[in-house]
Amino acid sequence: MIANLLALFLAANTPATPIAICLGPFCLDEHARELQRTYGAASVQNGGNTLCYEDRGLYVHFQFDDHDENNPPLSGLYVGKEPSAFCPASTKARRHFPKLMTPSGITIGDPLDKVQKLYADRPQFEVQTFDDGSQSVTWDVCGCELTTIDVRLEHGRVVSITLDDSE
Repeated sequence: MIANLLALFLAANTPATPIAICLGPFCLDEHARELQRTYGAASVQNGGNTLCYEDRGLYVHFQFDDHDENNPPLSGLYVGKEPSAFCPASTKARRHFPKLMTPSGITIGDPLDKVQKLYADRPQFEVQTFDDGSQSVTWDVCGCELTTIDVRLEHGRVVSITLDDSE
């Protein structure tokens, strides 16, 4: 519900390109403990609040806000070609995940020019260039510096997408 309200707010008050608060069917602030029933018992990392999966060569991580023990909401989502720092070990998913892309259509393997074209009207919150030439570009989703999307690029292609809600 909160994710849908935020999406409507963003659509009415920001540039036309939708920015991510979801990756495929998984959205920040949704309660999603049923993930383990659907995708299998996952490796639990990061103090017990991160579920770590591997599916068809991609790593998919779900981070929960641990303030609500019974039904914690998602506070972070990650999909990438390598495991994130939160998940050094991942469990093979029992079912394949649906295609994990942002609402504007960014997915793993997309070229830099597609990302630039779709998000050109959005101010970048942070841009980092690493020694190996890879880049990390972060956008502030809500204008509050709390909800962000981070796209990591190597050799001009998307290798990971991270959504984070640090409220």
